[in-house]
Amino acid sequence: MKRRSSGIEKEVDALGRVVLPKDFRKKLGLDKSAKVLISMDGDTLHIKASDKICIMCKRQTEINSDLGMCLSCIEKVKQYGK
Repeated sequence: MKRRSSGIEKEVDALGRVVLPKDFRKKLGLDKSAKVLISMDGDTLHIKASDKICIMCKRQTEINSDLGMCLSCIEKVKQYGK
């Protein structure tokens, strides 16, 4: 593992996997059963803790763990059902 000013250089294994450094996982609140959302923007790869992202609006915010939605989207769904 090489440290660079822009981050840490990691090797991709034969199966395409990259191990996230422990301090990164800790900062994101990822335990060993956590799921992440991986996306690309041009040539940049983004990794976010998916349990903190609303499944409806895709904002990173406080999420109801049972529904996977933020409070705002839960209210919108309730209003739609009336």
